[in-house]
Amino acid sequence: DQIVYFPLFDDEVAAIENCSGLTPVEEEYRNLFLLHIECGQRVSDLAKLLTGKYDVKQGKRYSYIVVSTMKENIKAIIPLTPRMRMLMDRVKKQELVDPIEFERKTKGKGNNTYNEAIRRIAKKAGLNRTIVKIDSTQKEVKKPLYETITSHYARCTFITNMIKNGESPEEVRRMSGHASDEMIRTVYAQLTDEEII
Repeated sequence: DQIVYFPLFDDEVAAIENCSGLTPVEEEYRNLFLLHIECGQRVSDLAKLLTGKYDVKQGKRYSYIVVSTMKENIKAIIPLTPRMRMLMDRVKKQELVDPIEFERKTKGKGNNTYNEAIRRIAKKAGLNRTIVKIDSTQKEVKKPLYETITSHYARCTFITNMIKNGESPEEVRRMSGHASDEMIRTVYAQLTDEEII
């Protein structure tokens, strides 16, 4: 399949945040996913936020977190917004999702447990917007969002939101830990009218 990621709309993020009927473990994964949307990092770098492998600095505009990214080995500069502080505090209090185990799993082929939890949460939250992808035979495949969502949707949502909020591609590059702003300009900045509104 062609790998295409979609940003979540604000009402979809709200549906995840307000979803009821989750198990205690799903509630913890929801907190992680909401934090993931707020910080926009790769899963491996999200794990660093859980294990305390970051620095907090005070800038001219805001306090920020500095993370040395795994993939590019460059620093991501993440705004430490009040919402991010709240979500980090919530995640630090969690007892069921072990941060060390989560970090260990991100160093392998991926964290299927996390992605599976995100899909269950999205289904319970009613995220059934139709997602169209192109498979390996160049055929259109339509599936509900809850079947296609992965952890990378959080990163795409963050980057898209930063662009919608007027941040420059260069600034978004710094926040997300990309090596250049080319990916942001060519992939993430191609917003549809529906995504901008």
